[in-house]
Amino acid sequence: MRSGHLLPPSTRTVELAQLAEISAALDDPAGKGVTAQSLGVSDDSVPASALLVALTADGPPEYPYLHGRFAVGPGGPVVVVDLHTPALVALSRHLHLHHSWGT
Repeated sequence: MRSGHLLPPSTRTVELAQLAEISAALDDPAGKGVTAQSLGVSDDSVPASALLVALTADGPPEYPYLHGRFAVGPGGPVVVVDLHTPALVALSRHLHLHHSWGT
């Protein structure tokens, strides 16, 4: 059952545009070096030194879920982590991007 509250169609567009900007920044040599620790997402399954290599999105179009893909060492496994507002804010700041996350 859907509530009567609808999000503006621009919500997904803004988040996905920000995702594209972050992805471009991560592809730039200056954007390398974002670690799980710097985004506050390190834990037992994600070492603090794991490097963010990509972002992905899935879920409902009104509110996509964003995930970070972290490389655990050279040639090591890639761990996927859900990125919530605090991590996204930290990521945008780290990359010197002026984004708005959350509600």
